[in-house]
Amino acid sequence: AFSTSRYNSLHLRKESFMDRTIAAIATAPEKSGISIIRISGSRAIEIAASVFRGKESLKDVKSHTINYGFIHNGTEDIDQVLVSVMKAPRSYTGEDVVEINCHGGMTVTRAVLDVVLKAGADMAEAGEFTKRAFLNGKLDLIKLVTDDRLHEQYRRKLYRNGKHLHCRLKIGV
Repeated sequence: AFSTSRYNSLHLRKESFMDRTIAAIATAPEKSGISIIRISGSRAIEIAASVFRGKESLKDVKSHTINYGFIHNGTEDIDQVLVSVMKAPRSYTGEDVVEINCHGGMTVTRAVLDVVLKAGADMAEAGEFTKRAFLNGKLDLIKLVTDDRLHEQYRRKLYRNGKHLHCRLKIGV
């Protein structure tokens, strides 16, 4: 039998889940020249604007623009950055999304993420950006399954190629 209280409970959980503004490191945790911090949710632009110092406030920029400036912690600049602003619904998640392109290396990347989290974002769970894209109708189930299979095939291919390369190097070919 259909339970109204259970439906309301599930509906409330979805709303509170989707009301959170989330942030995470969007690039692989490897040595690289650039790292990206992604922020998604209704407060994404507000949170990013509070830690960004640039020519104009991120609250005033047009959607799908890249803005040069600095991320600061209130007392000092953390890093020189490029910030992309993508306003809902024209983003991956269907929500307001901000991507902060900072210098690579985990020290700077984590410092930028920490500033964003202290400004009010919640740490995203694994797969949460994709989950939001699905729940907001940006991805369908077939696309999700196809993407997952492609990623798995790519991982297997990399593993096989890496194993093959390792053997060739070991043998001295």
